[in-house]
Amino acid sequence: MQTSSNNSNDEAIVDLDQLLGRCMNRKDLAFRVIERFVDAVEQDMIELNQFIKESKSNDVAKVASRMKIAAMTACAISCANHANNLQSLAEAVGTPATTHASVQLSRSIGDVRSLLKSIADS
Repeated sequence: MQTSSNNSNDEAIVDLDQLLGRCMNRKDLAFRVIERFVDAVEQDMIELNQFIKESKSNDVAKVASRMKIAAMTACAISCANHANNLQSLAEAVGTPATTHASVQLSRSIGDVRSLLKSIADS
């Protein structure tokens, strides 16, 4: 089961089937993986936005790469794609394209956070 976002690309927020497979079908473990991912990338977004403001392209690329790897580990497909896009745009830091990519990544993280809340509430 892929849980999809409502974006125009209809990318999966989190590929729950793949994540559950990695977690030996333990829902509690999958929940913790998503929870830790959200905690980590929220701090990374703060750092990333600061590096974007300071036009530090190497640091933007490093943080975006770290976020992409974390997203791939948590099967957060949309976040991984947006982090990858931002990583590839790092040399153009300070342009509207990098700002837009950062906003898209932040929205994807918000989608994962909402998914996490809905799982916790069910």
